[in-house]
Order: sequence, then C-alpha cells, then structure tokens
Amino acid sequence: MQSIIADVPYEVWQNIASFLTPQEVKNLYAVSRPLFLIAMEERYRSVYIGNLEDAETIRSFRRLTDKFCAQYVRELHMCPCPLEQLLVAPRRRKWWERLSYTLRGTKSLSRTAQKQILTQPNASETLLAILANLSSVTRYHLQCDRIFYPLNFRPFVLPYILAAWSSFGSNLRHLHLSVSSEVIPNTIGTVKLDHLEELIIDIFDAYQSTNRTRIVHLSLLEFVNNHCEKLTLFTMGTLQQFDLHLVLQELAPMPLLKSLAFSDTYYDLETQKLSGLHKFLQVNSQQLEKLEIQFHSFQGIFSPGSLWFTQPCFQVPLPRLKFLTLRLPDHPGHAMGGIAECVHQYTNNLTYLDLGTGYFTLGDLKELAQGFANKSNFRKFAINAFFLSPQLLHLLSHNLAHLEDLSITFHDVTHHENEFHASDPSQFYREMGIIVFPDTWALRSLRLTSTSWQTGDLDIMIRRAVVRAFPLVVAFNGVSRREYTDSLPLLDGRK
Repeated sequence: MQSIIADVPYEVWQNIASFLTPQEVKNLYAVSRPLFLIAMEERYRSVYIGNLEDAETIRSFRRLTDKFCAQYVRELHMCPCPLEQLLVAPRRRKWWERLSYTLRGTKSLSRTAQKQILTQPNASETLLAILANLSSVTRYHLQCDRIFYPLNFRPFVLPYILAAWSSFGSNLRHLHLSVSSEVIPNTIGTVKLDHLEELIIDIFDAYQSTNRTRIVHLSLLEFVNNHCEKLTLFTMGTLQQFDLHLVLQELAPMPLLKSLAFSDTYYDLETQKLSGLHKFLQVNSQQLEKLEIQFHSFQGIFSPGSLWFTQPCFQVPLPRLKFLTLRLPDHPGHAMGGIAECVHQYTNNLTYLDLGTGYFTLGDLKELAQGFANKSNFRKFAINAFFLSPQLLHLLSHNLAHLEDLSITFHDVTHHENEFHASDPSQFYREMGIIVFPDTWALRSLRLTSTSWQTGDLDIMIRRAVVRAFPLVVAFNGVSRREYTDSLPLLDGRK
C-alpha cells in the first residue's frame, strides 16, 4: 500500500487537495511526502507582519526565522512600523488562555521569550532575517500606514521595504501597494519586477502640501510603465483628488491586460473630463475582459450631468468584455441617462453586470433588461432600484431567463409600482401570490438589501413571499435556503 501511495505523482495529490478545505489539507501531513509538502504550503502560505503588538505578527516572528517554514510562504502582507518606537512588554497570559493555546497544538511563549522577540534591536534584526528567508513569496501587499509618514519613513521603515525587494522581488507575480504619494519615490523608485503579472495601487496624500503631480507623473508612471508588457491585471485608485485618469493617458500599451479596475475622486463630476480613461480603453480594447470603474465625490454627493454615460470613454467597443462594474457610490438619486445604451453595446459577451450608478425605476430596468433578452451568457446582475416590487421581480424573471445570481439594493418595498410609496408587507405578500413567475427561471441566488432605516431588515412576510415565489433558488442573502427558511417563524402553521 505504501509503495502505491509513493508512486502517485505530486500533481495528482495537488488535485486531490484542491477539493479539500484548508484545515483538512493541513491535517494530511502524515499520509505521504507529497501531502506533507502540500500541508506545509497550506499552513504557511500566507503571513502578516505589522505592528509588533499584533498577535499575527508575533506568530510570524516566531515561525519564520526558521528557513524551513519560510520557504513555504507565498503571500506576504506587510504593514511596516518604526520598530524602535515599539518597545512592548506584553501582558502575561491568563492560565486559561495558556491552556487553550496549548490545546490548539502550539506551545505558549513565556513572558521572557515574548519580550525578547518584541524588543529593539532584536525585533529589527529578526524582521530583516525573516525577509531574507521569504525568497518564495509571489504575492505581496505593502500597506503603509499614513501615521508614520513621511517623517519616520526613511530611517525606520525603508530598510525593511528594500530588504523585501531584494529577497523576493524577482519572483513576484502579484503586487498590491497601499502607499502615500510621499513615499512612492523611496518605496518603488526604479524597481523592475521581471515576472509581475498583477498590479494594484491604492494611493493617498499624507500631507496637503505634497507636490503629488510630480510624484505621480514621474515616479509612479515610470514604475507602471516598467511592467506594462506583462500585466494581466491592473488596478489603480484613490479617495483623494489625484486626476489619475491623466496617468492612464500616459501609460504604455498593455498587450496582455485582461482586467482593469479604476477609481478616482472629484470635486465636480459634471464638468470632469475623462480623456485619459478614454485613451487607455482605446489602446487596450481588444483584449480587455473585465472592467470596473468607480467615481467618488470629494464633497460627499455627486450631481453628474444627465448624459454622463454618453461620454466617449463609455462608448469604446470592448469585444471581449465579460464583467462590467460601474459605480457612483455618492450619487443617491436617479440613474443617469445613457446607461442603457452604454451597457447594451456589450450584451453579446457580458456575463456579469454591477450597476451602482443611482437608483432605477421599473421603466429604466425594463429598457435595460430588454437588451439582455434571450442572452444565455448573462448570469449575474447587481442593481439599485427605488422600489422592490412584485412587478420588478416579474420583469426580471421573464426578460433574464438565464440569470443565476441577482442582487437588488432598494429604498422601499411596494406592492405595485404605480403607488410610488411604501406598502404594507401584507399587500406585497398577497400580490406576490397573484403574479405567476416562470418555473424555468435559472435563478439560484437572490440577495435583497434595503437602504432605508424604516425598512431595515426585510419584513418576515416579504421574505416569506420571496421564498415561496422562487422554489428553485438555493441561497438567499448569502445563506442556504434551509437556513433562511428556518429563520422565519411560523405564520398560520406554514413557512
């Protein structure tokens, strides 16, 4: 039997492990050598290093000075802090905490050992040693807390960031930078990561006096352009006004790009021009499969033009587009004109659509849904509506026959769209019982979310009406049908 197990190729064990939960994989280390290696990869796959008072950081310090453990780490999330300022003497664990810790299979550290790990210069030397051992990391999230920048950055934090580049920079496939503009020149400089395929950049200003234009259009632009040829995923965003679309305008072509996510923040959306986004989409239109665009308001509420989605950047043909997300989180009003025409140009291939662009009326949704009639590829839809009504659900069930996943965020519930005001739940329940929904609707997951404090959690009668109307749906609001149904108290002897 042992010889048979030994002859099974490593790739087969990997395939078997892919069907198991992470915890189950971790428990298989004693079965065979391949499963031991797979278990080690799962156990040490992802680590976090941040504030030295953080329990996860303490665990990383304890484990990863061992090269054997460090070699299995593939994902590193680092939020470097100035270690010299954190001379921490952790409290002694209570007896029941120590017992619990031991029963979980890991020995509790003594108070002396904890102090030794967390004091300077020991902590600094330990972190540098850990980073040197993490040569197998392929996914790296560098998160720079704005509290320490830029005054403490160079002497206290930069050495650890540079050590990280030196250790695993040549192996990186995925890089997520959450950094302030002030530290970009020191953080990335002219770094070239030969195998980088996915790049995510979240940027902010630590100080209002920062000359962000020079930093963004020189250091950041150079870094992104150094990796354009191999990127398959590119995400760039900010919650401050950076005019990042102008950076897009100057980027080199990305011939392998499949996914773009872009978010920016503006003072006045109505007068904002998006020429940079337009040019970028034109240059990379032929291979793009996933597009996510999100605009935030610096002043809290947007008042975009009525024809916002008729701008040139929203009219670029994207023949391979399958996933589309358009969001204006700070626009609480009516959905803008031009959105239906914008979306309809992609219906031949689109499988996923998320529209957080204001609230739709039943008439708006009828126009939008008609473009997807008989489109078997369209499977997942998220939308904002003024009202949740039986007529709305009836419309979607008949026009989007192949839809499998539906999310509706709404203000109020009404039993009939012509009423234009919230209804009593019992009226909604009765109307849902009258309307005939197609029993062939492919829908399997339904999520209903109210934004009204008056509605709050959906009324029991409304939830019961929805469950009764769609017997083929297996998940409601993220839980199984059984769990969702069991949460409904009995009414008249029935669920």
